[in-house]
Amino acid sequence: MKKIEAIIRPERVNSVIAALGTAGHHGVTVYEVAGHGKQRSHAERQGDGEAQLRPKVMLIIVVKDSDLDHVVKLIMQTAKTDTMGDGRIFVSELTDVFRIRTGEHNDKALG
Repeated sequence: MKKIEAIIRPERVNSVIAALGTAGHHGVTVYEVAGHGKQRSHAERQGDGEAQLRPKVMLIIVVKDSDLDHVVKLIMQTAKTDTMGDGRIFVSELTDVFRIRTGEHNDKALG
């Protein structure tokens, strides 16, 4: 199993979630985050100093290994605007996933 963390533009979130749902991937966790890469055009005060942060959204999706390539391509196609700041996708290996209600784990806990 893989955990996908996709940091994308806030205005692309609904499109990405809709595309995932249409493709049968309904489980997603959404966080509002802020950060920067090479672009630093939005200043947001952080403690004593000033950091150049931009609002982003992080989506977390857990998929079976066999679904990874399809889901990553879907996110990339749907989130892409062809301008700086489109975001990043990080993929991590998961060793266990448990569904609290039923006690199911691994692939059975994903469905």
